[in-house]
Amino acid sequence: MKKIKYLLYVLIIIWSSNSCTNLDEEIFSQITTENYYQTKESIFAALSRSYVHAFGTGWSGSHYLLQEVTADQLIIPTRGKHGYNGGEYVRLHEHKWTAQENFIYQAWSESFKGIAFCNKFIEDFESLDFSIFNLTEDIKQTYIAELRGLRSWHYIFLIDFFRNVPIVTNVYDVKEQSSPKEVFKFIENELLAILPLLPKKAKYSRLDQATVIVFPILCTKISAS
Repeated sequence: MKKIKYLLYVLIIIWSSNSCTNLDEEIFSQITTENYYQTKESIFAALSRSYVHAFGTGWSGSHYLLQEVTADQLIIPTRGKHGYNGGEYVRLHEHKWTAQENFIYQAWSESFKGIAFCNKFIEDFESLDFSIFNLTEDIKQTYIAELRGLRSWHYIFLIDFFRNVPIVTNVYDVKEQSSPKEVFKFIENELLAILPLLPKKAKYSRLDQATVIVFPILCTKISAS
């Protein structure tokens, strides 16, 4: 009996020592670049995420309020004890907002969040072999062109709201602010570069050549204002 117990102790010690040598985790709670792109649908989903954010920063939320409440198109009145929100809408309407306003913060942060999405997915797509997913090189270049166009879309709003902003084309970039003229030139160069890579007429609500041609007109109106 003592020999059996001794052998069991030895086996337990050996098993324990072997099990503790490999401490590498197999993580299931996080999705990384390495394990996300498994199908062509996952690639398109990444592209689509940038479109979703571009819509949100263009036509809703703080961007919309900063453009419309500060002009003469609409007001957001107080209804009884509701809607005053510390006077934030009144300050926008009277052009008395401060740098501490939540709308100002969100307009800045959400725009750069959209730019970060574009930069990250451009980096991902450039390193991916699209042929593995039965996608052509032309499709790869079109997807990257769309992301560059969406990044320019965010910069159009940034120079409208803030004028001097950093031009960031890499996820890890920390840049000094650029002048409105430099940002406008960056947008123009990006749009000219991607124009031939985009379809003449896109399906669904996606960038095509006609959309990109309109962007500089919008920039010109903003720079003149």
